[in-house]
Order: sequence, then structure tokens, then C-alpha cells
Amino acid sequence: MQTILLQKNREDGYHIYNIPGVAVTKKGTVLCYYECRHGGDWSVTDIALCRSENGRDFSKRQIIVSGKNHNTVHSFMVFVKQEELYALWCENYHRIYLIKSTNDGISWSAPTEITYVFENYRKNYNWQVLCIGPGHGLVTKSGRLMCGVWLAGNKADRNKHFPSVMTTLYSDDGKNWHLGEVLPSTESFLNPSENLLAQMADGSIYMNFRHEGPSRLRGTTVSLNGSTKWREYAVDESLPDPVCAAGLTSAKGEYLFTNCAYNGTDKRDARINLTLKRSNNLKTWSKGLLIDEQGGYSDVEYNPINDKIYVIYNGGRLPEATDWFHYEGIKITIIGWEELC
Repeated sequence: MQTILLQKNREDGYHIYNIPGVAVTKKGTVLCYYECRHGGDWSVTDIALCRSENGRDFSKRQIIVSGKNHNTVHSFMVFVKQEELYALWCENYHRIYLIKSTNDGISWSAPTEITYVFENYRKNYNWQVLCIGPGHGLVTKSGRLMCGVWLAGNKADRNKHFPSVMTTLYSDDGKNWHLGEVLPSTESFLNPSENLLAQMADGSIYMNFRHEGPSRLRGTTVSLNGSTKWREYAVDESLPDPVCAAGLTSAKGEYLFTNCAYNGTDKRDARINLTLKRSNNLKTWSKGLLIDEQGGYSDVEYNPINDKIYVIYNGGRLPEATDWFHYEGIKITIIGWEELC
């Protein structure tokens, strides 16, 4: 297991680097992307990308989406569909754009706005905030591009990320996009938001999500098509969570999951014990491999070219840290399949 500090906070022109994601292309190129922030969630932000063609050495960051000194750009997400890469990103929590790469992420197309999909959705939910992911996008066996979405509808304060609901965004051709049905907030699964998708062996779509309910356990649900008729929410007793984002992917007929495995009541320093777990059925999980005692947002992907697992995350603590927000920076841990627990 090897860990690399890709970007240290408070250095190279930005206050904090946050919301990391990772994708692996068909050629085995590892793409690491993250937000470059000047402050908090609504601050001026750019999106950076680092590439590794050999799976070991990463390029210097390239700013691929700019906030142009006044916009928040966030939630960058890559879909790998054969030789084509699609990426979505949001602007000011109110607009959403699509870009495409046909050369393994070296360069990207001009952005195409697809906010109209969400504007047409207001009849279902009158949102004030829109956000996708985080993490990387799911490409199903049929080639459908699909990702989780959360929407917030606080009319009194548009900047609030709650109350919130979830849905899914999907496209069969990368051009025409659609939203699924609303997955609501409930008393036990209050304000569901950042969610992850995986395709099960029978083709059904599994969703794993963050929520603010009392259980401090990850929420789950399943749909036959990933857009309608979701099953009743359930908690996963094997996946404690401090109300934080997580990572999920499939590999070798199994599933890999990363998050901060902590379900205590301490909200001040709860994002700890970043752990990688494996499952063959999305119901029971291994004890897990500890990646970092101090963690945060994470994503995970598998590279079949070199049989390695890549976990990207907010990790470590700065010397002056007083709470979970003061990460050392964006890290990536490379793990051999044989190292899994």
C-alpha cells in the first residue's frame, strides 16, 4: 500500500482542496480530480485534474474548469464509456454542464449546458440547490450513463443544503439527459443527499446514501431501472457513517466501498477511520482495511490493467488543525488486490 500527497492545502494558490474523485480509463490511465477552493462550499472554486498513464506517477495539476474568479464550480464527475469520457460539473449550485474527451482526458470539449433538465423538474420538486455525486459516474452494462443527484429546497435561504431529496440523472447517448423520480426525506432518513450507485448482478441499481437520520448508518435502496420504484429505505448495519460522502465501485465481480467508519455522536471531529471494505453482494461487508486515521470525502476505483485499487480522499491534518475540516490535503492510496481484507 502506497500513499501519495497529490495536493497540500494552503499551498499553490488556494485555501483548500476538496471533494476528490477518481476514474480509470480503458487504457488504464488514472484520472484524479478535485475542487480548488478559496474558502467554503460557496467560495470561488476551480476544478483540477491530475493524470497517471502508468498508474504510479501523477502529472502536475491542470485546471480544466475555471470559476473565472467569481463562480463556484464543483461536483466534477467522470464517466468512462469505452474510449469516450464524459464529465459533468455544476456552477453555483444552480447550473450543470457537460464536457467530453476522446483522448484519455488529455483535453476536453467546450461545455454544453444541460440545466434545462433540472428546470423542467421543478414540477416534481421546487429545488433551490442542485448537486451531483460526488465521485465518479456509473456506466451500466447497457452503456447508460447514470449518477446520483441531490436537490435542496430552502426558499428562505437558497445557500442552505437542506431540506434535501435525491434522484438520479441518466443518459443513453451522452446528449439527452433525464431525471428519475424523487426519493424523499423521511424521519428516519432525514435530508438524504450525496449518494452512490452500483449495478447489481441482476441488472438492478443499488443506491447507497448519506443522511442525517438518528442511526448514523449508511442508507440504501434498490430500483430495477435506477430511476423509478425504489424500494423502502434501509440502513446498512455494516457501514457506520458520520454524515459524510463515500466511495463505491465494482471490481472482479465484487464491490469496494470507502468512507469514514465512525458512528459516534462527536460532530466536531467525526471524520476519522477512512476504511476500504469489500462485498460480493452489497449486503455484507468485510471488516475492512484502514486507509487513514484522519479522513474525509473519498472515492475508489479499480484498475484492471495493473490489478490496483485507487482510493482518493481528503486526508491527514494540518499542524494547526482544530477540527475535521483542516485536512492536510488530497491524497491517493494505491492498494494491490492481494492486500484486501
